[in-house]
Amino acid sequence: LIQKDFLQVNLPRSPFCVVSNIPYSITTPILGKLLDHPAIPLQRAVFVVEKGAAKRFTTSPVTNPRILKWRMWFHMEMGRTISSKHFSPPPRVDSAVLTVWRKRNFAVSLHHHARFKALAAHSLKYPQLPVDEALKDVFTPPQMKRLAHNLKIDRNAPICSLTEIQWGVVFNTMIQYVKPYRWPK
Repeated sequence: LIQKDFLQVNLPRSPFCVVSNIPYSITTPILGKLLDHPAIPLQRAVFVVEKGAAKRFTTSPVTNPRILKWRMWFHMEMGRTISSKHFSPPPRVDSAVLTVWRKRNFAVSLHHHARFKALAAHSLKYPQLPVDEALKDVFTPPQMKRLAHNLKIDRNAPICSLTEIQWGVVFNTMIQYVKPYRWPK
């Protein structure tokens, strides 16, 4: 055991797991430290977090680019709810178990994580925009037509309705067919 501020600890370089009751006020920074860079060898984690945060990290559609990025490389699942009365002193909100584990197959290569984050941030700026509209600065109209066909989606569907697999198709299509000057920065 290391008694130290987790945000100041150097993470292991070999595969590791985490089990923690996270302080609610720093849930996102802790998850960010563990998940922002998917090459960090986190294999599995089980957290007790504020229930609202667990819902935000696991619900679909995903409207937050950072959460989408995490979910490209990690499964996130909300488990049982824990009533606030089971804590002393009781918090004002209920808690939930959040389980995170590394995916075996990635839709986007690990070394592209920063470039994927840029695409997600660009595309989800307005999550309810149609796919066509959200991606028009990246893909040319003929490329968009082919992409929509490959995704098997209505081009008027909101961009936030894409699954992680579909986001992988969008990203990999961009890398393969779109001129780099059109890639989001």
